[in-house]
Amino acid sequence: MTTRPRNATAHPGNVVIESLRARRGTEEIQYEKDQKRSRKAAKEKKTAEAKALKAEGKAFVAQCEADDAVVAANADREFPRHRRTCRLL
Repeated sequence: MTTRPRNATAHPGNVVIESLRARRGTEEIQYEKDQKRSRKAAKEKKTAEAKALKAEGKAFVAQCEADDAVVAANADREFPRHRRTCRLL
């Protein structure tokens, strides 16, 4: 059994050292970490805004339903042209 030509001349310790050596500098690594943190913060902000918008929509629907219930309760005392209801699109 023979070894491949490249492996025949390579020192085993050099192969291990080369595989463990950092290919990027500390500045590059720090820049990537900062980019990752900023992306995560932007994603969390977007998620929080979406939750707030959803809660605001639910509050609006609840207010409209309450307004419609009040209007329905007072329907016999009001003129139809003065009746205001909240309608969703």
